[in-house]
Amino acid sequence: MPLSMDYQANYPCDMHAHTTNSDGNDTYPELIDAAVRAGVRVLAVADHDVLPILEIDGRSTVDDALSRGLVLLPGCEFSCETYIEDCHVKIIGGDWNNAGIRKIIDEIAASKSNSYLELLEILRSRNMPIDLDELLEFGNPIQVEDLQKKRIFEFMAHKGYTKDWTSAKLLVRNDPELAVKRKKPSAFSVIRAARASGGVVSLAHPYLMDAHVEFDGQMIGRTEWIDRMIAEGLQGIEASYTYDKTTTSEPMSKQEMEDAIRRDYAGRLFIDGGSDYHADHKKGIEHPRYLGECGLSREEFMQTPYAALLTPEQLAVFDEPES
Repeated sequence: MPLSMDYQANYPCDMHAHTTNSDGNDTYPELIDAAVRAGVRVLAVADHDVLPILEIDGRSTVDDALSRGLVLLPGCEFSCETYIEDCHVKIIGGDWNNAGIRKIIDEIAASKSNSYLELLEILRSRNMPIDLDELLEFGNPIQVEDLQKKRIFEFMAHKGYTKDWTSAKLLVRNDPELAVKRKKPSAFSVIRAARASGGVVSLAHPYLMDAHVEFDGQMIGRTEWIDRMIAEGLQGIEASYTYDKTTTSEPMSKQEMEDAIRRDYAGRLFIDGGSDYHADHKKGIEHPRYLGECGLSREEFMQTPYAALLTPEQLAVFDEPES
């Protein structure tokens, strides 16, 4: 896609996007504008491990989107399980003042910074020095407590240490010394908090997890791990996803992975979908994901628990014919 990212969405409902509230490169207003231009009708914002931004300058982000013809659903994507890479549980909607969710968010914030600073020190010892101040100013400026690992990966590519951010991710992930572990919340605790808050809880990009994962000191199959999350109350699973533009060890194609998820989980979980949009084109990243590249059709969306989150006003806007 061109750097302007002018395109029309493949799907009207994109249930997985990020902003500058975590590791995305669009602010909320910029994201809303991009979604409207692309023809997205429903957009879930699920920034990593932080509460969604519900107001900007005293105005509701949801109302602002609705005035533009876009249904915006606030959410959060939680990185779960210290010893399982890319186990991400997504909560959309619900009560963001829920004590369980607030407690998990606070614990995550306390665990992140130290582990990331430790990674930077190891990279320095490997002749891949990264200046912290320069890293924090890269793209949209942030504070150290808001640092996300993807920013580190992007900066490694920016410095020429790796070909691209996905290569940096694989380098760090597959090197025992670089793969600094931070304490992450259990997937079960996030699922229980989601259900208690009235939110909808779904497993993001299941095939980014390895085929076998470590849980409670034992190796179990990814399928068994997902079964355990289902038993704890997991509701949905992402099928339509941009696997071709991120990292996965699966030999299957993007379409084959989507087909497998639909085959294995339809009837047990609702089928979810989203682009995992980060506005990466703003950093000159090749083959960036774009809004609505993956997602749900209108009919699929209405069959999910997400539909019950819509207010009458949002439903009326969603039902309006496209201009």
